[in-house]
Amino acid sequence: MKKLLFLITVVLSFSVQSQIATRNNDSFNELVFFVGTNNPLYNGAQGSRYLNEEFVPAKINDFEKVYPVRFNVVENVIEVKQNDGAIISLDKDTDYVVRLMDGSYKLYEDNFYLTEEGKEEKTFFQKVHKADGYELFLKERIKFIEKKPSKSSYEPEVPAKFLKLNDKYYVKDLREESKGVLIEVPQKKKTFLKVFNTESNKVGNLLKKSKSKFDKKEDLIKVLDVYFGAGGS
Repeated sequence: MKKLLFLITVVLSFSVQSQIATRNNDSFNELVFFVGTNNPLYNGAQGSRYLNEEFVPAKINDFEKVYPVRFNVVENVIEVKQNDGAIISLDKDTDYVVRLMDGSYKLYEDNFYLTEEGKEEKTFFQKVHKADGYELFLKERIKFIEKKPSKSSYEPEVPAKFLKLNDKYYVKDLREESKGVLIEVPQKKKTFLKVFNTESNKVGNLLKKSKSKFDKKEDLIKVLDVYFGAGGS
């Protein structure tokens, strides 16, 4: 038994050292990353956990090279395909700016945000607007629903699936007193006023006239420009 435990320890140690050596010698040595692995829980699931199933060209941070990337929404990671076909995932502890070079030129950034439970978590967002006092981000969402086993011979098994949810908008306050954590934009007007803690008559009047539930970027930008007193780009 002791010999078996010793052998397992040696094998694990060698595996870890090999991964470290691979990282140090890899062309990605400027980036921090971990090796991505497939999750057997997803086997046979309908739909996709990715924003883009196929890898698309992108620029990462300030590196000149163009990398093939795709976005794993369920696990909140950005996957990169290497020249040898191996797939790695960018480490969540490092800040990244990813600009797609597929003609859309969408810009994604890692940011901290407040969850519905009030906790700070980090994931990637699409930056859709930048103004003097704030930045507006879009969070595309996909939920994984596990399969439901058959309870009887008359009730078939329900396969696992990835469900596309409605996108959400988040705002980053760029003023000095702000912590820079992204805040979700409520779709209800009354909740919006509470979250942004404003008594501005201009904002209130604009909200009354607006028919939007903040699911349209253009309508939301008009309100945020008034709130922040900003000129956007």
